[in-house]
Amino acid sequence: MIIDLAGTWECSTGDGPWAPIELPCSWWLAGLDPIGPVEFRRPIRIPDDWAGHGVRLEFDGVDYAAAVHLDGEPIGAHIGGFAPFTVDVPAGSGEHELTVVVTVPRDEYGTAFPHTKHALRGVFGHHDARPGGWGPRGQERSSGGVWGGVRLRRLDAYTISGLGFSCSLTGADARVVATPAVELRGDRPKWATVGLTLTDPCDGSVRDLFTETWLEPGVNHLEISGIVAQPHLWWTWDHGEPHRYDLTVWIDDGAGRTELDRRPVGLREIRRDSGWVWRLNGRPVFLRGSNYIGSQWLSELTTERVDGDVALAVAANLNMLRVHAHVTVPGAATTHVLATDARRVLQAGPMRLPEGTYRIEAVLAGPDGATLSTNFFRFEVTP
Repeated sequence: MIIDLAGTWECSTGDGPWAPIELPCSWWLAGLDPIGPVEFRRPIRIPDDWAGHGVRLEFDGVDYAAAVHLDGEPIGAHIGGFAPFTVDVPAGSGEHELTVVVTVPRDEYGTAFPHTKHALRGVFGHHDARPGGWGPRGQERSSGGVWGGVRLRRLDAYTISGLGFSCSLTGADARVVATPAVELRGDRPKWATVGLTLTDPCDGSVRDLFTETWLEPGVNHLEISGIVAQPHLWWTWDHGEPHRYDLTVWIDDGAGRTELDRRPVGLREIRRDSGWVWRLNGRPVFLRGSNYIGSQWLSELTTERVDGDVALAVAANLNMLRVHAHVTVPGAATTHVLATDARRVLQAGPMRLPEGTYRIEAVLAGPDGATLSTNFFRFEVTP
């Protein structure tokens, strides 16, 4: 069960009265361009029937540093303008006040800015297409704020906190690999079957893949793989149709299947051979692309806007878009993925890392230099 917290909040820059603001919103679009932190607050109510369940706050995106308080007490923090994050809520049912303090650091011009910046904000921290460019005003009209959705989620026994999906072709068949991150609440391990179902909308055929495993309390990183025989493949608009399957991730602990996630996926493989020929599903393809920055203020990057931009790219004879020097996750990224998939356009990210597992540490420090929180990010790169 989810409670959407989008709507009217109150905000204050610390030196003025509280004023209403509609969230999510990049604060420049609401007429703000602060130097220091901005506080956002609103009342929330945790339902009585959530008793006995965990409660979690989900943030789709806050730019840049966020400190989260409940009833005046700190309960979590996060650094980074793009990645979604969660905060567990320690309170019980009833009325509470939620406060989010957001800060976007500004570097001193001529020393740190523009060449030795401290914040990892991509094109939103410094870019020649930003208002002010490389000059003394290059950090104005900030992209800061609670730009993504905010929700309260009741935690049941199982929750999916991440899902990777990849595909490789072997002859006429496809090998798919899914890497769900399944969280188990409680203090005892559980034996369960975790699986995925791929349904082909063309003919209604269904392919089930699964793994049987012990789940430990906390987050379990799993891998589910298998062969899909003679699949309908995804193609760019100049080579075919953008066929997509309906993917469902489920779990069965002996009490029947429970759905954890559902989304469309395309089965495709793109590779570059030794002669620098790019191949989509084994077929040579001439890539014609462009960088894409949908907006300098991510809260206005709606589904309709992204779909219109991708349609313009197709009309310009492009078959690839590169999300340039930023990450739009999850709302804007999902919007972009679905729009490019539906319009039959390839998408590319801003960097390529060698295959492997990576761990990044970010530390949020208070005004006195004391550590407020340390965040660890784990991600995997597959071929």
